Amino acid sequence: MLSKIKVKLIFLFVILCVGFGIIGFDTIKMGSDAKGVAVRFQALQRLEADVLTCMMDLRGFQLLGNPKMLEHYEQSYQKSSQTIDKLATIFLSKVNQEKIAAIKKNFEEWHTMNVPRVKILAQYGKGVNDPTFEQYHPAEHATLNTLTQESAVHFDTLVEQLQSLTKSVEKTNFARLDTDEWVNKIA
Repeated sequence: MLSKIKVKLIFLFVILCVGFGIIGFDTIKMGSDAKGVAVRFQALQRLEADVLTCMMDLRGFQLLGNPKMLEHYEQSYQKSSQTIDKLATIFLSKVNQEKIAAIKKNFEEWHTMNVPRVKILAQYGKGVNDPTFEQYHPAEHATLNTLTQESAVHFDTLVEQLQSLTKSVEKTNFARLDTDEWVNKIA
């Protein structure tokens, strides 16, 4: 009789240990997944901030003619490029890799497209904002306007691509967290 009770107690102890082990594992997995989600979103937000800063610095250089803004523009471009490369190592799904590649390509094209614009702005400084600039430099004025408009359209596409990536990451990662929550409720 005593051996039957002892076996039952050992069996219950094993079940308790396994149960607590499963709960502990689920808790660690859920925490790890949540940390991964936070890292991904932080990287995405950093990229969006860097890209927007890059555009603001370029626009600031165009409006104010301050050479420091041009330096900041180039620094923001480099920082954004590095962040895009970092995202490629964080997001492993094929869909997100394709979106990151498209963002990188578009961002590099946008930067290259702005090289002639920056040359005109560097050459004439704040004079491009002078009402007489169009009279005295009609070709440069027309070129600058065209480049600025094309740049804005290209940049809008870049922002849309960033938003699409964010929505894709949000959908995937929140689904993972929802699954973790569901599994945790069962456990």
